[in-house]
Amino acid sequence: MEETIVMWVVLGTIFVEACLDFCTVMTPVHHARSAVEEESEGESCGVGFATASWQNIYAQMDNNAKWVLASGRSVENVIYEACKLMNSRTREWSPARFFILDILDPVVKGWFRENEWAEITARLSPLPDPESMLLDSLKRFRTIETTTMLREVLTSGLLPNAATYDQTLHSILQWAEMVIRKYLMLLEAPTNPLTRQHQEGWYGYNIWSHILDDCFLDLKGLTVERKEVHCQASSERKNRHRESPTERRRVGNRLDGIIHTLEDRPLEYGGMEDGPTFSDVKNTKWLSDKFKLVENLRDMLSRLHEEVHYDSRITRLVKVVGILTGGLRLQYSLLGYPGVGYVCLLQSGEVMQVPITVKGLPLLLDMLAVVSQLKQVIKLSFEAVENRFFAQKEDASCDGLVGGNAMRSQARLGWAPCTP
Repeated sequence: MEETIVMWVVLGTIFVEACLDFCTVMTPVHHARSAVEEESEGESCGVGFATASWQNIYAQMDNNAKWVLASGRSVENVIYEACKLMNSRTREWSPARFFILDILDPVVKGWFRENEWAEITARLSPLPDPESMLLDSLKRFRTIETTTMLREVLTSGLLPNAATYDQTLHSILQWAEMVIRKYLMLLEAPTNPLTRQHQEGWYGYNIWSHILDDCFLDLKGLTVERKEVHCQASSERKNRHRESPTERRRVGNRLDGIIHTLEDRPLEYGGMEDGPTFSDVKNTKWLSDKFKLVENLRDMLSRLHEEVHYDSRITRLVKVVGILTGGLRLQYSLLGYPGVGYVCLLQSGEVMQVPITVKGLPLLLDMLAVVSQLKQVIKLSFEAVENRFFAQKEDASCDGLVGGNAMRSQARLGWAPCTP
């Protein structure tokens, strides 16, 4: 009996030693493979390297190609000097370090004189007008005060009387009708779901998939991908200096939704970030999600500029769309190139909301109109890039508004600095 026990102890010891030897041999190989082959979402650079990268981007700018205002001051120089005065943490979370001017930020506005700011904002493009057919169809809903009234109006549908459905003409009306019908279902549900707090997925499935995804469904050549989608443009920025197969390839940042073309190497025209709640625009998650969205929009815009070989007649027509949601709230952002210098302009809309009572229905109607306008922005940008559209003549209004050497600028937007 004792001999048997000793034998099993010896065999057990041999087995354990063999396992340890195996682990010792295999662990370095596994680590080496992970370092090279496994993709990482994060950057390898820290705040210090990011600062150096941002400064290098500025140092490489051609002074003759910067956006020089009528006052004689360069927009890029003003941004650079303002960023130098920020502490590292503030600069890390500022779109200005990407040379993006956030038009709604009063601090950014304070960097410029009144006449300079007027010159800058004159370069902004308004949203396209909403489709008149949609606005006309929605008018009948603006005086509704009860769910019974809403159901009665929906009985006739949104199509014009005696009209035969045409997908090209009427898809926008079909979308709006489906959104309102879903809204009525939520209003009449016995649990009053619109008044309760839910997880992020509930809002995505019951609210935003109908308002956003279904609206963009008929955009030719484009699709909306959802749930932690990697941004192709940010991946290309992160890997633009990768030469060796032994270097780890970094994946793009993840977004909750991306609007892109259908190719294996898609072009991206917009992104979405979602959250389960909204308290105010200064909430930590709202601010961080918006910054993340803007950062990726900048990458998307750079990629589109590269695609059209930086032709300013095309790039000035292209905008990318960011949509931020939290609970029942929505805010959009547009990032575009003013046609001059190394700067982008960021303009954001007011925070909109899905109302929790039927008397607030006009708020939903306003949101539908805005979303349809965002769809037009995406469509026009896609057509400009896809068709390599060349303007037949320069925009005389811009020529008259911009002084200095702005219209002679040959700057290329290029990629954004490294992010930590």
